[in-house]
Amino acid sequence: MKKIFLAIVLGVLMPSSGVLAHHGGNLYDTTKAVDLLKPLCQGGYRPACVEWGLYYLDGITRNVDLAKRLFTMACEKGEQSGCVHLAELTVAQPDEQAKALQLAQRACQSGFVEGCVTLGRWHEQGTAVRRDHAQAQQYYQAACSAHVADGCFALGNVYQQGIGLGADADKALELYE
Repeated sequence: MKKIFLAIVLGVLMPSSGVLAHHGGNLYDTTKAVDLLKPLCQGGYRPACVEWGLYYLDGITRNVDLAKRLFTMACEKGEQSGCVHLAELTVAQPDEQAKALQLAQRACQSGFVEGCVTLGRWHEQGTAVRRDHAQAQQYYQAACSAHVADGCFALGNVYQQGIGLGADADKALELYE
């Protein structure tokens, strides 16, 4: 029910006044969005904390520290999307890579398969881990099997380019569809 409420809240935030920003492919009035997300987050609704943090990455005045605090707050309360966003923010810092990897692994293992996509990308690129194309493929496959488009697209790229295995254009095309 809360997810439906959040979708409705974000759906009505089309441009009218305030700062306009793109988020998730849509144009929103960020002033209204934050006015609605802030009390939801402060009231303990973790997905609102994540959405609020995302506005500080690509909507409002960019404030990575505030976004990181919001993602941390959501993650500590069990919101796996907050953990994945926190992991993606911290993985570039060498002293934080082990923590970032742990956060993404926890999200993936708990069934939040967007974390698996993140792990697949890191294994494919050698970010925070040793480059391992077979492991990347497994993570992408887990996400794709759960019908996560990013996982299927990434797995399609693996097959199209033959990364770590033989190229298979038919399999790639199947995954892109």
